[in-house]
Amino acid sequence: MADSYEALKIDLQEEIDLRNEAHGESSNMSMFGVYLDMLSNSGQISDDDLTIIDSRNLGIHYAAFARDLERSEIHLFFTDYNSSSDVEKIYKNDLVEVSESVLSSCLNRSQDDRDSFDAGDPIRELLDDLSDRLSNWSRLVVWMTSNKLFSSRDGATLNISKGGLDVVVNCVDLSYYKSLLTDRKVSEIAISTEIPALKVLQNDSYSSYLFSLSGYELSSYYDQYGKRLLESNVRTFLSLRVNTNRGIYNTIHSEEERPFFFAYNNGLTATASKVEFSNSTITSISDLQIVNGGQTMSTIYKAWKDGKNLDGVYVQIKMTVLHDLENKDVFVSRISRFANTQNKVSNSDFFSNSYYHRRMKELSAQIRVSVDGQITPEKWFYERVRGEYQNEQTFLTQAQKNKFKKQYPQAKSVDKIAIAKAYLSVNELPHLVSKGAQLCFAEFAKRVADLYDEKRILDENDFKQIISQVILFRCFEKIVSSASWYTGGYRAQTVAYSISLLSHILKMNNMTINWNSIWNGQVVSESLLKELSRFGRAVHEKLINPPAGNPNIGTYSKKEPCWIRIQTIPLIPEKGIVGIKYIDTSPSPGGGGRGPDTGIAAQMRVVELASTGMPKKLLNFYNSQYAPGIRDRDKGVLSSWSLGRIAYPSEAQAKIIIQAIKKAEEAGM
Repeated sequence: MADSYEALKIDLQEEIDLRNEAHGESSNMSMFGVYLDMLSNSGQISDDDLTIIDSRNLGIHYAAFARDLERSEIHLFFTDYNSSSDVEKIYKNDLVEVSESVLSSCLNRSQDDRDSFDAGDPIRELLDDLSDRLSNWSRLVVWMTSNKLFSSRDGATLNISKGGLDVVVNCVDLSYYKSLLTDRKVSEIAISTEIPALKVLQNDSYSSYLFSLSGYELSSYYDQYGKRLLESNVRTFLSLRVNTNRGIYNTIHSEEERPFFFAYNNGLTATASKVEFSNSTITSISDLQIVNGGQTMSTIYKAWKDGKNLDGVYVQIKMTVLHDLENKDVFVSRISRFANTQNKVSNSDFFSNSYYHRRMKELSAQIRVSVDGQITPEKWFYERVRGEYQNEQTFLTQAQKNKFKKQYPQAKSVDKIAIAKAYLSVNELPHLVSKGAQLCFAEFAKRVADLYDEKRILDENDFKQIISQVILFRCFEKIVSSASWYTGGYRAQTVAYSISLLSHILKMNNMTINWNSIWNGQVVSESLLKELSRFGRAVHEKLINPPAGNPNIGTYSKKEPCWIRIQTIPLIPEKGIVGIKYIDTSPSPGGGGRGPDTGIAAQMRVVELASTGMPKKLLNFYNSQYAPGIRDRDKGVLSSWSLGRIAYPSEAQAKIIIQAIKKAEEAGM
């Protein structure tokens, strides 16, 4: 087993090194980032309201904290990184000792202690939550992330009570890392129960059961497991929408309507990997996942937390037990998709298998990097699924690994989250970037999933611009980390808001970033980074000094009013910056006084019109009986534009929109 954990530690270190190189982070934060992605993807934590700390306090490195308002929990993450190549062990006494140190350094700190931290230091926000606002929380969950191996027969979890506050301490070690890699932690959802059930059918692939659960039973399961109970697509779907359904809530609240809850509600669709069933009774369920009905469960839970009477509240459950565990993820995803077709679930909710994802993978395998006009053997590696870059090398010899890394250097590995952050930042949506990785990606998917398909092709130029945006984002991350004006907190927000503000002000001055220049050199010019740093200084100062009534900087940065406020910073672009170009808006010959309807000028025209009533007016016209003919694919672009999903159009999209406007005006719109 020692050899196994030594190999695991090497694998984990390679992931840490990859993040170090890509984001310019410390090994502590890179290790935390690896675990955060895995814990979030498995549903064990949510990064919806996560604030990065990256600070030492009394000898402990605090990585981040997150609020789970739905369950009245606050989560605190600290790291225990070891640079040795040996597999070191953590014993239970070590975990108890460090847990006591963490709690004493955070809980009920005096005002003077808290005042010793700068207002812009996110650890101050945490200490306020665990002091003045401590009564808001019923549970504190502490996560110790480490590249050591926990050694104890008692399990890597402690349960402590501190002044009426329940404290749970989880040690996320190499063994936990192994479990996350094989997705076994999700399988640890094991429910022992006695549920009368009807076995509907059974074949080689699956068995199906019908039964009902009371509102109290559902609430107890959700209280224990939280969003781990929800399949990943459903978690994304709920994150983008208000979790509470007012109709469901009101039915529970009404004494007259509550007994009819079972009749009114469509019920839940679930999957599992194993059940114990005999004498028409289910006695245990393993790996329960809700694939449809997450909002029902969330609303019942809220009613329970609010003290509502759940007597008479029962929900029908249709559960599929999958026998082919090797292909479980594929089947669960399909069941989730088809079960949700009855509801208003967009393509973005199932983005992982979308055309955009597949096309990005194809282009990354085709397009070689050219530097200063010289073609190199290097390519960008696009990770469709987490860990794919490492997995591709698993069975390679050392010589084959060297060849692979020469073609796909570690620094040129990019995933969907990195693309989402860069895209939304450039397209002036920094408050969405600040919502955390999963919500940021969901917002990105919502905007691009309907823009590209087999008829509206994502081409080589689109790919190069997307990668260039990632290069800009990563380069500026490193600049911020080492900047003299950076106070040490809210780096992610500072990066996103600075890029958005620069993009916004450039657009207002008929300028844009020269993405071709970045792609051709695979670097960002020093003068452009210096200009971004000038913007960053002003943005950071504004961010860490929010207006009165907004004590939580991380929470405030997720709101559009924060972005509106940042736009008031009085900055204008410096002249002569390498990597910025003017947009030609002069009239083209025979253009009737309007700028050219191709290229960047057309894109700028569409961006300007997006804030007017034109998008909806145009779509309504083409939906009317007076409209001239229009292709379905073009009408799809108009529909996406009217819904606000085209923040910054491609040249092809802009051309379609401009031509549609001309055609409509000629037809009398």
